[in-house]
Amino acid sequence: FNTANDEEELSYSFTPYAQWRKRVGKDDIWSMNARYQDIQQNGDLLFEDIFPFLGVPLASTDSVYRLMQSRDLAKREAGLNSNYKWIMGNWFVQPGAEYSYRDQILDFGSNVKGDLDFDIGDRMIERSAVMNIQGGYETKRWEVIPGFSWNYLSRDFRLEDDFQEWFPGATMRVVRKFNRAHNLRLTGSYGIQYPEFNQLWGVNEVNSATEVSTGAYPFDLATKGYSASVNYRNFIVKRRTFIFANVTYNYNEDVITNFTQSFGDYIVSGFLPTPESESLSARAFFGYELPFFPIRIEPSFNYNWNSGFSANGNDQFATESERQAYGLEFESRWDFPLNVELGMDYAINTVDVEGGQSLTFESWEPSIELEYQVGRLTAETDFSYDLAGTGDLRNDLY
Repeated sequence: FNTANDEEELSYSFTPYAQWRKRVGKDDIWSMNARYQDIQQNGDLLFEDIFPFLGVPLASTDSVYRLMQSRDLAKREAGLNSNYKWIMGNWFVQPGAEYSYRDQILDFGSNVKGDLDFDIGDRMIERSAVMNIQGGYETKRWEVIPGFSWNYLSRDFRLEDDFQEWFPGATMRVVRKFNRAHNLRLTGSYGIQYPEFNQLWGVNEVNSATEVSTGAYPFDLATKGYSASVNYRNFIVKRRTFIFANVTYNYNEDVITNFTQSFGDYIVSGFLPTPESESLSARAFFGYELPFFPIRIEPSFNYNWNSGFSANGNDQFATESERQAYGLEFESRWDFPLNVELGMDYAINTVDVEGGQSLTFESWEPSIELEYQVGRLTAETDFSYDLAGTGDLRNDLY
C-alpha cells in the first residue's frame, strides 16, 4: 500500500542453500544442509479490518489513511543441519542436530502526511539449537516414525533482558502406501511456539484513528501446541490423462494467531493465543491432452473450510469460513521454446460470525503464464488479476 507521496520502496530476498549426502557402508546415509537468508522488506502497512469476513465495515477513507504506518524489516539468518541415518533392515534410527543464527532489525515509522506521529524500532539477535532423534519402521507399504527433539532458544533484545529457554518437542508420522498412486498419511506433533520477531512490535490499539497506543507483548510468551492432520492423496496417470486428488484435515490447539477486531470506531490489531482451530481442504484436478492439437486441458476444484476464533478464544468472535473454487486452464504442449498457459478461477466465499453476521462474495481471477526454455535455462513469468466484490463498498475486499 502506498500513497501519492512518491516514495520508493525496496524489498529483496537472497537465499542460497546447499545439501551434501553420502552413503556410508551398504545402507547408512549421512547428510548435511546449510542455508543462508538475507531479506530486506520495506513498505507501508494499512491498519484496516484485514479480516473483512468479520462483517464489520471498513473505516472511512480519511481514517484508513491515518492508520497507515511504514515498516522496514532487515533479516540475516544462517543455519547448519546434520543427521545420520542408521538402517537395519526395515528399521532405522536417525539422530540429528541443527544450529541457527538470526540478526533482525525492525523499524516502524510515522506517516509523512497523517496526523499520527510515532516511531518504534528494535533489534534482536537470536540463537537456536535443536537436538533431535527419530526412528521406526519403514517399508514400501508402511512408515511408522516417532520423533523427539530438545530445543534451545536465546533472544537478545536491545531494550529487554536476555531470554533463554529449553523446551521439548515430539512428533509422530504414520503413512500407509497402498501403491505408487495413492497413500494415507497421519501426523501429529506437540511443541512450544514462540511468536516471530516481526509480530512483537507495532500498533496494538487505535482509537478513532487519532489516539495510538504502541508497544509490544513479551517476546518470551509461548503456547504449548498440539497439532494433528490427516492427508489422503491419489494420483492416477494414463495415456493422455492424469487425475490428482488430495484431502487434508488439520486440528491445532493453543496456538498463536493474528487477529483484527473492530468495535465501531475502535480497532484492535495484534497477535494472541487462541484455544483451537480446525481446517479441511480438498483439491482435485483432471488433465487431458488433446490428440490432434498440442494443448492440455486442466479443469480443477478446490474446497477450504476453516473454523476458529478471531480474538482470544471469546465465543463472541467465533468464525467459520468456506471457499469453493473452480478453475479451467489451457496449457500448450508444443516443442517450441515458449510455452503459454491461460487460466480462469472462479470462487464463492462464505463466512459466518457468531451472533448472526454473515458475508458472501464471489471472485474471478484470470491468469497467464509464459515459460521460455532453452537447454537447461528456464525463465518463467506469470500474471493474474483478482477481482472480488459484494455490491457493498464497505465490504469490498480488493
